Amino acid sequence: MTVSQPLMIAVAPNGARKTQQDHPSIPITPQELADTASHCLDAGACMIHLHVRDERQGHTLDPTKYASAITAIRERVGEKLILQITTEAVGIYKPDEQIEVVKTVKPEAASIALREFCPDESYEQQAGEFFMWMHKEGVSPQYILYDETDIQRFNAYCEKGFIPGETHTVLLVLGRYPKNQESAVSDLFPLLDEVIRIIYGGYALLAKPNPMHE
Repeated sequence: MTVSQPLMIAVAPNGARKTQQDHPSIPITPQELADTASHCLDAGACMIHLHVRDERQGHTLDPTKYASAITAIRERVGEKLILQITTEAVGIYKPDEQIEVVKTVKPEAASIALREFCPDESYEQQAGEFFMWMHKEGVSPQYILYDETDIQRFNAYCEKGFIPGETHTVLLVLGRYPKNQESAVSDLFPLLDEVIRIIYGGYALLAKPNPMHE
């Protein structure tokens, strides 16, 4: 198998919810995250998606926690990994708090769930100003999209200028909102079809696997 374009492998080793009670090897502390980052780098990863935790291993967007984790990882791997922080709300944080952590930490990359930053139209101006700030400050966003409606909104925001730039990184998520948070690979195809419909006007067709072979 040959790869005609560069391949980027990103890892997300701890998430926002599971703790070491669920699995003792989940990295929580800055040193544990640094060790994990080093192992992932050796395995071929080029980016690590960071979650940090409070003293009870709960989800937090505390900028000081991010600073400690980033410092520990940089001391271990240098500039060999892209460090992306999460802004995930987890039902705790509001858009202005999510914006504030990115502005305070000023990481090289951050993940942005569009539906969290723009829960309704009243948040669009604030979100647009923040996205422009990221663009100007060189903070690379990864826009998280969960369904066809998110994809349509993302495209509309690009057309309106709320999301600046000519190229974008998006993450299409499976399993977050379906029943029991369960999903199958086939759930990805409607999302890809919607991306293709928007970008190519429906002229590109996505080859789907035979269901008998899944």
